[in-house]
Order: sequence, then C-alpha cells, then structure tokens
Amino acid sequence: MGKLFDKVDKKYIIIALDSILVFLFMKYIFGLVFPFLLGTLFVIIFNPVLNLIRKTTHIGKGVSIGIILFFIGCIPAILFWFGITGFIKFSTCLPDIYCEIECNICEMIEKYSKLVAHSVGMNAGEIETFIYSKINIIVHKMEVEIIPNMFSQSIHYMKYLTIFVALWAITYIFAIMLAKDYELYKSKLKSKEKYHTFCHVVSKVFHIIKMYVKAQLTIMMIITSIVSCGLFFMGFHKFLILGIIIGILDILPFIGTGITLIPIAIWQLMSDNGYKAIGVLVLYVVCAFTREYLEPKLIGKKIGLHPLMMLVTVYLGVRLYGISGIITGPISVLIVMEIWREMKKET
Repeated sequence: MGKLFDKVDKKYIIIALDSILVFLFMKYIFGLVFPFLLGTLFVIIFNPVLNLIRKTTHIGKGVSIGIILFFIGCIPAILFWFGITGFIKFSTCLPDIYCEIECNICEMIEKYSKLVAHSVGMNAGEIETFIYSKINIIVHKMEVEIIPNMFSQSIHYMKYLTIFVALWAITYIFAIMLAKDYELYKSKLKSKEKYHTFCHVVSKVFHIIKMYVKAQLTIMMIITSIVSCGLFFMGFHKFLILGIIIGILDILPFIGTGITLIPIAIWQLMSDNGYKAIGVLVLYVVCAFTREYLEPKLIGKKIGLHPLMMLVTVYLGVRLYGISGIITGPISVLIVMEIWREMKKET
C-alpha cells in the first residue's frame, strides 16, 4: 500500500513538474521557436499530399511544400491588399458618409426626443440640446485623442507587419528544408527508444492541432456561406467580401461575428432600414447557434476537450501569456493532457 501511495505521489509530482516546464516553455521559448514549430506543423499536415505529388509527378517534396506555402501566404497578402484598398476607398467617401450619418442621427434624435417628451411631459427642445451636448463631447474626444492616437500607432502596425513577413519567410525556408529530409528525421527519432514517448506526445499534439485547424476552417467556411447568402438576399453590396471577413473574425475567441454584424444592424436601423436591421440580427443569431452546434461535434469529441474547457484555456492563456495565449493556452493544456495519458498507460 505504501509503495502504491509513493507511486501515485511520484506520478502527480512528475505531472506538476511537466506542467511548470510547459508553462515556462510557452511563456519564454515558444515565441522564439514559433517559426520552426509552424514549419514543422505544415510539413506534418501536408506530408501525405507531398508523398502523393512525388509519386505522381516526381516533383521533390521541398518544391511542393514551397508552392503550397506560397499560395497559403498569398491569402493574408490578398486580404491585406483588399483591406488597404477598401480603407482608401472608405477614406475618400468619408465626408459623404459623415454627412449621411449626421443627418440620420439628427432625424433619430428629433424623432425619439418628441416621443420621450410626449411620454414624460418634458420639452423636446431641452432633450435635444442635452443629447447634442453629449454627442459634441464624444466627437471632441475622438478628434483630440482617439483619431490622432490611431494615426500615431501606424508606425507600430508597420513594425508588426515587417515582423510577420520576416517570421513567415523563416517558416517558409525551414519548411522547405525540413520537407526534403522529413522521412529521414522521422526514422531517426523513432529508432531512439528514449525519444519514443516524447515523439508520441508531440505527434499526438500536432495531430490534435491539425484536427482543430481543420474543424475551425470547416466552421469558417460554413459561417462565410451563411453570412454571404444572407447578405445577398437582403440586397447588400459586396456580400461575398463581407462574408469572408466575418467568417475569419468568427474564428477569433471573444470577437466572433457580432463585432461586424451588430454595427451593420445599428447602421441599418439609423438609415431607417428596419427590416434589414432585423435581418442582420437574425443572421447573427443563426451564426451563433451554428457555431454552438458545430463546435462540440467537430472539435470537442475529436480532441477530447469540451468547448467550455477550450474557452477557459483560452482565457487563462491570455491572462498568463498575453494575446498569444489564444493559441498557447489550449496547446499547453493539450500537451499536459497527453503527458498524463502516457503516464497512465505506463502504470
């Protein structure tokens, strides 16, 4: 009984130490080796495709992964280009939009001030004056603080963009070099017994991440289709671009479709398009329910982590690691879970 107790104690001590090591790795080392880990993940995911291409066309795996990653890298570049061009077009139309917003707001204030004044027995002019004074304070704050700060931060955005491009270049080159000798490295690691458990845990975590990414992409495409079709039938222009943007935002935790659809609904309400506003809100509800329905089926059952637990790991990850915790939080938990499973197999 004492030996069993010591064994159980030792097992819990080992898992606690492993959890601390995982935390330290994710906190201080993960960012440094991220391009290499991402390149390895790409090679593992696309290795079956690379083998098929080599058998059918005799094209080297390095060339194949280079072509695949080139097209993957084009996706954010194209989105960035559309974002910049859209922002430029939006900037040129800004004076007209501002006038339209101002007119809509004035009409709404006048309309609802009269309704409130009639209901509570107050003077409509006083209500309008009070509301306009508060709006002027908000506009002044935006002109003095928010807008100048946004432009002053543009140099930081360019810095982050440069870092992103550099990291992608390192990932791209590393993936090409790794793909050429991937099978050789894999066989060497398998031949070493002391690395067997480590390799199994790492491959299992990579496999879970791959399934998670596939599930998120599937949900993203479904949400994009729902939003695009909904906006199309409601008569929105550029419904496809809006659908793609909203589908991508839906992947991000704490953001989702609401950050875009709710402002669109408010804008439609301000423009006296009540039916469109209701339609957009219904679309938002449909997207929310779709994700809630699909996540347990596509993610929870396959990776062994309940969506509620996934949300908790993301929150704790952000608290512990910062914004990168959106990714590193769930990965940390998955690594500890796999280590625990391996230890249970050995006992």
